This record gives sequence, C-alpha cells and structure tokens, in this order.
Amino acid sequence: MAMDTPQIDKDGNGILFYGDAKVNFVKDIEGQPNVFLMEVQTQLERDTQVGPKPGQFYMIRGKCSNVTFGRPISVYHAERDGNTLKVQFMILEKGEGTKQMRSLIPGDMLSMNGPLGNTFEEFADPQTNDSMAIIGGGIGVAPVANFASSLSKGSYDFYASFKSGTYGLEHVKARNLVITTDDGSAGIHGMLSVAFTKDTITQKGYRSVFACGPTPMLAYVQSVCQEAGIKCYLSLEKKMLCGVGACLGCTINTKAGNRRVCKDGPIFDGDILEFPGLHIAGVPEHILFQDLRVQAADAVDGHAAGDAQIGHADLAAPDDGHVGRLGRIVVEILHLLLPAGGDLLNDLPHAGQQALHQGLGPTLQRLRQHGVVGVGHGLGGDVPG
Repeated sequence: MAMDTPQIDKDGNGILFYGDAKVNFVKDIEGQPNVFLMEVQTQLERDTQVGPKPGQFYMIRGKCSNVTFGRPISVYHAERDGNTLKVQFMILEKGEGTKQMRSLIPGDMLSMNGPLGNTFEEFADPQTNDSMAIIGGGIGVAPVANFASSLSKGSYDFYASFKSGTYGLEHVKARNLVITTDDGSAGIHGMLSVAFTKDTITQKGYRSVFACGPTPMLAYVQSVCQEAGIKCYLSLEKKMLCGVGACLGCTINTKAGNRRVCKDGPIFDGDILEFPGLHIAGVPEHILFQDLRVQAADAVDGHAAGDAQIGHADLAAPDDGHVGRLGRIVVEILHLLLPAGGDLLNDLPHAGQQALHQGLGPTLQRLRQHGVVGVGHGLGGDVPG
C-alpha cells in the first residue's frame, strides 16, 4: 500500500482545515420533508490553507452533538474572501447526526475537517467540456451542481432526477436542463432512464459523463456509457468513519484493486468500478430500479443504516451502540498505537467483536502488513494543526 502524500505547505503546515465553524443559517427546502440547506463560516488560519473544490466533502458535527464522529457531507457551494470561508451543505436528514444538524441555529458551532477527497476537476478534460453531461440523483445533486457551477455557462447538459419536486439547481446554468421525477411533479414523469439512454448519448454527442446519486442509478449510468463507448466518472457514497483514509472502513473492490472512497475517491473512473448484485443487461427497468428512490437512497454512496448520504455525499459513521468502541479503535489507528489486529479484536466486548468482524475486522487485521505506519505519516499533513 503506497504511503499517502502529506498535504502540507512548504513550511510543513497542513493545508486542510481542522477546527470550528459558525452556523450562518439552516433552511428547510420547500416541498422536501427531509432535505435542508446549511451554511457555515470559518476563518482559515493561513493563506496556504485550501478551500473546497467541486466534488470534495468535509467531516462535520455539531460542537454540542452526542454523536461521536463527524458526518461526511459534500460541498454544495463555497465562497472565499481572503481567509474567510463560507461553505453551504445540502443535507438529507437520515439519522441522529444529520437530525441534530437540522436543529442548529445561527451562531451555533460545528467541528469541521476538510476539504477531503478528490475532485471532479481531476477528471475533466477542457477539450471535451462542451460535450459533457452531468447527472445528479436526489441528494447526489449537491456535489455535481457544485461542479456545474464551476463550468462556463451553457457548456454542459444537466440531468436531475428526484422522487418528487426539485432542489439544488440554483447554481446550474446548463445548455439543457432535464428533470425527471418519480411522481411526475416536475419535468418528465419517471426515473433517469426515461431521459438518459445510449441513444441520448449518441444523439447529443456526449464524450464524457459525470454523475452522483444512488448506487443503482450509478450502475445504470456506467452501463449506458460503456455501451456508447464513452467515459463516465462517478462520485460514490460509502459508509465512512475517519474520512482521511486511515481506518480503511470505506474500502471498495475495483478492477484496479482496493480503493478507499474517502481518500482515493469519492470520484472514480467508471471503467474500474464494480457493482456486484446489480445486473443491468436484460433486466426489466421496473425490477432494476425498484429500490431506486433517489430522495432517500444511498446517494457523496450511501450512509450508514442510520445516517447515510458523501455525494458526495453525506456519508456517515454508524449511529448505534458500537460507535464508542469503533471510535476508540480509530483513535488507536490515528495515533499509530495499534497492536496486532487480532489482539485488538480479542480485547473488545463480545457484542463489539461481532460488529467489527463484519465491518472493519478484516481490514484492521491487515493494517500492519499493508503499511498503516505509512498511512499515519501521510495523515500528519492531512489534519492541520
């Protein structure tokens, strides 16, 4: 496992932000029972600290929250004036962590770490920007809308799919904006597949596609892009704990080997991704998408059972009784005090052992042989301070 490159400036200071941010406002999105917009503001310590780029996320939690870990929330919009940074998050309430964020009021404080993950810009080819399609499903609209806002007005087509109504499109200035809704309340009645197909790609002359949304939708996008012979870049959502690549809890299997969604992603070349259990070819649309409800699905790739959104992401740590024990494990990793993985597992209470074996156990047992110390050295620059 290669050691992560330290994210530091020429003086050895971290370029990411780790500190507190003040809540400017929290607004419910009209017509959406569980979606809200939150803006926070903070003062960066140094000029060399970076602001977020499209596709990235922060780990955030309320200062007075009783949840142990921050939630990975994709950036919807950001503005920087000198060292004053304002960041907006479009959030789907699904568990205790995001529920508590929704109850915050102006002046409340958040803990915030980031920006984390890679960016859409890393994959965008300026020569094909005018033949690009951008796709967002449900809360997955947030990171791709942020990407769209960074592009020239009218230089791309944008497809947005929702369960009901629309949101998150204020900064989208597309050449063509196509909306689909499950209930027909806006745009075309139906899911993404009624508006975006292989024929659509051919007729429009698209040369690349960028997408974020529920996993079944991403599998569909990958399939039609491969059929059409063009590249697609997909922003995944996955359960996360540390957000900086140390705990390996968000590792996925790809055709190019194991990858960490938080550190190597959340955006990946669609050619290397695998969607086990989702068989596209020959499957009737109503079966393939029967669980595709973009409003509440696992769209930065799914949160945990109680609180999952990264799309881009609001990804989440588990909101159950095991979180404290998992937290202590991650702290051990981050401080490079980890004993042999098997010893650590044996030290856990019985209930914790079962959850850990099913989740992080296999990766923790391999931490030493895969270079956790190297990850730790790289991490030093990821968390400024």
